[in-house]
Amino acid sequence: MESLQRKRRKILLLFLLGVGVPSLALGYLAFRGIRNELAVQEQRRLDEHRAAARLVSDTVVSAITSAEQAVATTLAGNQAVDSNGMVERIRGVTQQHALIEEIFLLDDRGTIRLPAADLLYHPDGSLTSGARRTWPASAAANMQTARQQEFQRRQYAAALTSYRSAFTATSDPVFRGEALIAITRVQRKAGQSQAALSSCETLATDFRHVRTTAGTPLGPTALSEKSAILLASSDSVAALSALLELYEGLVAGEWTLERAQYDLFDDRVTDAVSREVAPVLARDSLASTRERLAALRDTERGYREQTERLLVFLETAGEDLTARAGNRGGSTSANGARMALESNGNSYLVSLVDEPGLTINRSLAGTSRVRLRDSAETRCTGVRKRSAVRSHCGRMAAGTTAAVRRYRDEMASET
Repeated sequence: MESLQRKRRKILLLFLLGVGVPSLALGYLAFRGIRNELAVQEQRRLDEHRAAARLVSDTVVSAITSAEQAVATTLAGNQAVDSNGMVERIRGVTQQHALIEEIFLLDDRGTIRLPAADLLYHPDGSLTSGARRTWPASAAANMQTARQQEFQRRQYAAALTSYRSAFTATSDPVFRGEALIAITRVQRKAGQSQAALSSCETLATDFRHVRTTAGTPLGPTALSEKSAILLASSDSVAALSALLELYEGLVAGEWTLERAQYDLFDDRVTDAVSREVAPVLARDSLASTRERLAALRDTERGYREQTERLLVFLETAGEDLTARAGNRGGSTSANGARMALESNGNSYLVSLVDEPGLTINRSLAGTSRVRLRDSAETRCTGVRKRSAVRSHCGRMAAGTTAAVRRYRDEMASET
């Protein structure tokens, strides 16, 4: 019995030594082989990723270098940067190089200029800070008399005569435009709607791009006044047409406006469309008009976001750039220095080009603004959707609000 058990143990031991141990060894070797193969595959993937990253990096750096060289070449020479020819060349470079968001100029005082920027509006005070022009003596006397007759005595017929005398007493389009605005206002007060509409048409055509001595453009003023007259006459369809013409001109950048001026006219369009003409706009026959208005709103949101981004850069980045330009902070390139800036929640990738005072702002996601209408000065059709507009800090917002009130008061006195 004991011998049988010994034999069984011997057989079991032989089995373990002959089968179990080799199996364990083979399993271990197989496990090690699999691990080694996985490690080799992981290393191969890492090498491929590194190669792809190097390729992308080299491609981007090459594109940035090419853009920097193109800018340096374009801006080299003695031609004034603000000249029409140079501005068109700058815009051409921006369109050819998708990495370029905007080309700007930086002086030693930290002042930034955007010579070719396609902004929806400009900072408040940047266009109307100069001294106002003085009326000719005879026309000024007629205007003063007319204002007394209009506002103090409410003698509208006499006021019209005096305003027309002021209109004919000068050949300056600025003063003639202001006189014609006053004529339109008095005609409206006197109940002469057709005559007021005719005056608005003259303003919108002959004085479309003239600015008053206060800096207010006459084109949008005339269209806004025209829509108000038509709404008062219960002609909502014609008023809607005038409002759309005004809105298209605003979004297309037909008039160079400050932020407060743009917001004033934009608010007038928004309020009128949402209140007075909303029932008319809901008609089935105006479906195409609703689509057109929706497309304009989408386009404006994109333009406004891009404009706010560039204005933040314009108003806040100069000091930082000047300091960095002095010590060449950031990475270097054959043409200058490259750096990243953060301002009010916006990120900017900037190249300082080694030309006196010349700089280039590049963004990897940068695109150029699309115009609206096809003409020699502006427009090709296109809509670009973007995320919500980033707001300025409280100080800047308060400044804008004050400017809006100022322009609203000026507009009230003119229209």
